[in-house]
Amino acid sequence: MLPQSDERSSDLFDDLDPVVRGLGYSIVELSAARRQGVFHVVLVIYRDDGVIVQACADIHRAIYPRLEVLHPDADIQLEVSSPGIYRNFKSPREFAIFAGCRVKLLLEGEGEWRKGIIGTSSGASVSLDSDGSVLEVDFAVIRKAKLDYP
Repeated sequence: MLPQSDERSSDLFDDLDPVVRGLGYSIVELSAARRQGVFHVVLVIYRDDGVIVQACADIHRAIYPRLEVLHPDADIQLEVSSPGIYRNFKSPREFAIFAGCRVKLLLEGEGEWRKGIIGTSSGASVSLDSDGSVLEVDFAVIRKAKLDYP
């Protein structure tokens, strides 16, 4: 089953999301940890037309000063990247971010992946367009989900 955590509840997400959205991207994943005086932040971003290296650099430059203000006593280590073409979904909210993209799902009780295009998603389920038919899949029965590029 997919984890039900939602990064949107974190203060750091709330601080960085407007900046990232202002540059035309969505935050797919945000993780942060403080170890031995170093504040490590990993940010995965997405936009429908793709993420190029320059976009990662631009977002890095835009949010690094904010992190320095929020954590003035720490050395900041910031990594900004794209989700990759075969990303494993870590949160149900990723279905909304990747709407219109190809995905493959491994469901509880099934041994083969179901493939299709992500349609709409709600708080509890996602619609999957698979070979012309639409399948509504409850998040609770999804064991694994991955982006699936041809």
